[in-house]
Amino acid sequence: MKRFFFLTTMVAFVATVPASATTKGLNQIVTPDVQPEGLLSLSLQQVHPQIDNATQFQIEYGLTKRFELSYAHGFSPSQDRLGAEYALVQKNPYLLSVGFLNFQGHSAAQPFVEGGYYKGHDQFSAGLVRIQGHSEPILGYSHTFNSFVQFSADYQQGRDNFSTVGLTFNLTKSLVFNPALYFTNSTPRHTYGYAVLTYNFDLKPNRNASPEEPNGSGTANQPASKPPSQK
Repeated sequence: MKRFFFLTTMVAFVATVPASATTKGLNQIVTPDVQPEGLLSLSLQQVHPQIDNATQFQIEYGLTKRFELSYAHGFSPSQDRLGAEYALVQKNPYLLSVGFLNFQGHSAAQPFVEGGYYKGHDQFSAGLVRIQGHSEPILGYSHTFNSFVQFSADYQQGRDNFSTVGLTFNLTKSLVFNPALYFTNSTPRHTYGYAVLTYNFDLKPNRNASPEEPNGSGTANQPASKPPSQK
């Protein structure tokens, strides 16, 4: 309850800060673009229990132009997970980032490396994530139709992982909605639903955008985490 009260208070505090929206990432996998400096994203996720913790709250913040941190809290069961990402290359159209996912204190973090090619309305990404002593390839693609809607699809190897398709809707300048479908890699095949609602707060509204920085943002619209045996 104390943690929930803290998060609720934080939302109320930053709600007075003007915000500008960005198109968020993919459905399942991390993406190589880093959250813009000073941009705070608060996300509420509802997913099928076979995918992850059914209800989650996530905070993602761009500390610098190249470094972001994320924190996720799952409510049933209670779980807290940390993640971080650092951009080694962010010069359009090429991106390269490293980081870790799902650090819980009692279990090892899951390091990853991922590259991207972002050109025009299309964004391609590929990389590896290290889980329990083995590496799993990840692939992603997204296409922006207009300022309102974006299509995305991704894949992560492994029996416990999925292929996904989804849409991202920029409902307002700050409010983003991302529904998706998850298709199991294992057989028999199953299909599960996922949805996340994100609100962006720009804590640095007077930032000077660099022409070398890629469009988009990092990982807030992927599932914040999965069970320890998965991503």
